[in-house]
Amino acid sequence: MPGVPEGTGTGPLVVELPESSPLVDLRDGPSFEQEEQAKDREHKAWMQQREHEHQKAMAVAEHKHRAGMQKLVLGAVFAVLLIVFGLTLGAVWNHAVTPDFAIEISKFVLPSLVGSAATIVGAMFVSAGGKGS
Repeated sequence: MPGVPEGTGTGPLVVELPESSPLVDLRDGPSFEQEEQAKDREHKAWMQQREHEHQKAMAVAEHKHRAGMQKLVLGAVFAVLLIVFGLTLGAVWNHAVTPDFAIEISKFVLPSLVGSAATIVGAMFVSAGGKGS
């Protein structure tokens, strides 16, 4: 039996405490204020990370929207180009206009439509390359 001297059954009672006590000394741990400050720092870091992720998601959504709108406008420019050439070709085919007049109209319309298309394509490349920073 621990704590009782051997040979005598009635010696002084010595109680040995275990190495780990169920009682906790509050002075060894962090204070309440320190715990609150740590929780506050963790919360602020989490909120900053969440805000950063939200900003990245919004930038991606903005880029997708802008690219989609540019594709729609580019498609409309090509549709107008096809309609103009289709109508000009139909007019020449049905002898409504002379071929020389049709060529002059095409020379007038073609540069503006190709310039519009080139501007839109250039804006697509600029917006795709400029959003990486």
